Amino acid sequence: MDRDIGRLGRSALVDHHIASVTYVEAPLTAGHRARAPYDVILFGGAAAAVPEEITAQLAEGGRLGVVVREPGSVGRAVLITRTGAVLAQRVIFDAATPLLPGFEAEPGFVF
Repeated sequence: MDRDIGRLGRSALVDHHIASVTYVEAPLTAGHRARAPYDVILFGGAAAAVPEEITAQLAEGGRLGVVVREPGSVGRAVLITRTGAVLAQRVIFDAATPLLPGFEAEPGFVF
């Protein structure tokens, strides 16, 4: 977590009189279960994969926007929609977006 960015974010909410937003500083990969379910979740960067912990926080009909970027490939902006227990994914466009901290691919076995 970057404390300076956190201070800037909270300050911007106060400066612009935005009371309908809650600023949370916590590990990104856990989401924020305390306020779930969410109608919309938007990632501000790329992820090698979206953790189930985060998709579980989507409300019925909820949408999640994220750039999914596997190692060595082009990122793809993906819209994930929850309908019951089903998560449908639709690729929207290619995107060159940096990976978010903690959302890198897990090391795997390579020959």
